[in-house]
Amino acid sequence: MYGLLGFPLGHSFSKGWFEGRGYKYTNFEYPTVEEFLAKLPAEVRGFSVTIPHKQNIIPYLDSMSDAACQIGAVNCVVVDPLTGVKTGDNTDVVGFWGALEPLIGEGAKKAAILGSGGASKAVEWIMLQNGIECTVVSRTDNGYSSFEPQNYDVIVNATPLGMFPKVDAAPPIDYSKISRNTICYDLVYNPSDTRFLKLCRRQGATVIGGIKMLHLQAEAALRLFEAPR
Repeated sequence: MYGLLGFPLGHSFSKGWFEGRGYKYTNFEYPTVEEFLAKLPAEVRGFSVTIPHKQNIIPYLDSMSDAACQIGAVNCVVVDPLTGVKTGDNTDVVGFWGALEPLIGEGAKKAAILGSGGASKAVEWIMLQNGIECTVVSRTDNGYSSFEPQNYDVIVNATPLGMFPKVDAAPPIDYSKISRNTICYDLVYNPSDTRFLKLCRRQGATVIGGIKMLHLQAEAALRLFEAPR
């Protein structure tokens, strides 16, 4: 049995993806990690982690992969069936880069990441691993007001803005300055065509939705869940 920890989970497609492949899967919709762990069924052999718990889960893990340690965020936890040991990993990097790499080319050198949460940390890590300079833009430091989109080859929305049911929202940037040479990537997958993507497409930018990343990271998580131990 597998599952997904997050709050809220009304936007999530993960349950349908796993059940469509014949797996028993449960949405664990808890506002705190403590409440979830207190009620974690013994038969769970792994679970994915989404907002707001990608960093909150870390103190409760027994171990983490090197990548997850470096990123500072976890989206996948493997539970040992014999010992109950919980090992955190991050498959967001697999999903994100797998969707971006075919389009990015060798000329891309600068990326802007909108948002500073767990997903943002995974995006920044994999970008830096591939030689792309990153700037994290967040509302906490009023970064949106001074953000200049024309200065970046890739712009990533790593916030939940635009996610179902608040589909009319989008990061508050000046979309008129986005270049047609820019790749704009939204990690939100529900809806598949977000307001962020529509506004970027209107400027002629190449756009990538989050659904491919979702599928690629889920496939990577499943491989971890089912790996021999």
